[in-house]
Amino acid sequence: MIDKLGEHVAQGSKIGLAYIYCDYRDQKEQTTENVLGAVLKQLLGLLSEIPEAVSKLYAERVSQGKPLSLTDAVDLLGIACAQFSKIYVCLDAFDELENLRGLLKQLRDSPHSMQIFITGRHHVQATVQEYLTEGQTICIEAHESDIQRFIEHEIGGPNDIEPRAMDERLRKDILEEVVNSAEGVLV
Repeated sequence: MIDKLGEHVAQGSKIGLAYIYCDYRDQKEQTTENVLGAVLKQLLGLLSEIPEAVSKLYAERVSQGKPLSLTDAVDLLGIACAQFSKIYVCLDAFDELENLRGLLKQLRDSPHSMQIFITGRHHVQATVQEYLTEGQTICIEAHESDIQRFIEHEIGGPNDIEPRAMDERLRKDILEEVVNSAEGVLV
């Protein structure tokens, strides 16, 4: 999906795209401030020049030796978002975030409209809908047969760089582990 959206986004265009892959192993790093900061960084990277207000606030924080606060991140994100006519934000494995409610609140209260695409397990659906009430929800559940076909295509298929690198038992173990771990994932 990112690749498809990326085809429509070029540096200097009026369409912004940012994406985050959430990982439970990085919960201390994936704070609301850091996730918003990562979105901000990606959007700024698409601009031909960084807005003066962003540069000024950043320079102030650096001279003070302070990291950006949540308020700073929200303010800067608002400035960056104003530079685009449309913004897509993709949050993959959203259920892996520790403070997903905090992030959802900030995204909901953002003054600029964003098209937000979230993937996650079933249990986050109600929380997402609680915060993003105006959004449209389309639940797509990965079926075991689809995952199995994809893995079989990647391991030993035309995309496999070294098809003889593993034996049949290892291939089956990998397939079983991926299928089991993907159970209940929503897109």
